[in-house]
Amino acid sequence: MRFIDPPNPLGRYQEGQAMTPHKEPRDTEPPLSPEDRALQDAIDASIQRRFTPPSSDRFNPVPSEATTTTTAPSSPFPFRRVITYALLAAACLGLAGTVYFALQSASPQGPVVRFDPIHPALAYRETVDQGFVPAWVCETDQQFIEAFQTKLGVGLLARSDPDQGIELLGIGIGAVTSNTTVTVLARVDGQPVTLFADRTEQVSPDEAQPHPDADDIYLHRRDLPAVGLTLIEASPLPQPRLLDRFERVESPPTTQPAD
Repeated sequence: MRFIDPPNPLGRYQEGQAMTPHKEPRDTEPPLSPEDRALQDAIDASIQRRFTPPSSDRFNPVPSEATTTTTAPSSPFPFRRVITYALLAAACLGLAGTVYFALQSASPQGPVVRFDPIHPALAYRETVDQGFVPAWVCETDQQFIEAFQTKLGVGLLARSDPDQGIELLGIGIGAVTSNTTVTVLARVDGQPVTLFADRTEQVSPDEAQPHPDADDIYLHRRDLPAVGLTLIEASPLPQPRLLDRFERVESPPTTQPAD
């Protein structure tokens, strides 16, 4: 294998031969006739209509203020949903509890459930309107005494007396003069009568006075200073029939049942 040397451009000078620059023959175009010039212009115009050069903005785009949008970061969606559902659940539970207690207290044939103090005359009227039903029927004297002992710290006892037309029905619940009031439901000569017992400091003087919204109800008061209790009898009868039947009991009996 051999390599072919490229031609040496200086060879002709080395051989003493003159070297003249090579010039390509220039073609000369004959001038166009007016008809041909008009045809050429028409072709150029057609080409320009069919092809539009791209704008320089295409190769160097600048964001337009009108088309610029900003997207705020999304919040943690699951967390918000959990919080919303928790609040809704709490609201539903609170509403359900309110409705339940409202239905219990508004039952026409059920015991009164009351959470706020109320005037004794109004408490009597409310109890009668709702059927005059006790929340707890005492089967023994001891149960009766413990109802007072538990809430007031003092045991009191009273018994039914059919010969005097007195029938003790049971114990009511709910605030009257305070949240510690013990209510006794009874019938005297067939009429509904209630007795409210509470600590004396919880009973204001006007709570033994007639109420303008229940002026047909008589209120009778008895204070027990030795034990710090006050008894209020609410009745349609003008004379008290229960007040003097309540006595303090030091040791509750366990064998004698209530009549």
